[in-house]
Amino acid sequence: MASLPPPPPSGEFSGAPRTDVRAVAALLCGVAGLLIFPLIFGAVALILGRRSRREIMAQPVALKGLGLATTGIVLGSLSMALFVVILVANM
Repeated sequence: MASLPPPPPSGEFSGAPRTDVRAVAALLCGVAGLLIFPLIFGAVALILGRRSRREIMAQPVALKGLGLATTGIVLGSLSMALFVVILVANM
């Protein structure tokens, strides 16, 4: 009978890294901010993106999606900036 390898000690990561859900949500909110409700979705993209980046940097072996989080931050910032520019231009 073949014996199974012992399980990894607790606290160690085993398996492939998973994409952080907040990074995906930040990207989606950033894109939504460019299309509708730029202040709301832009702010949410910024918050989720920053939290996701912090989490990914703390656990680089277990989590991936740094580029998604960064893109969410950029798109969220861009949507809010464009909203302000359009608002000021129409005054």
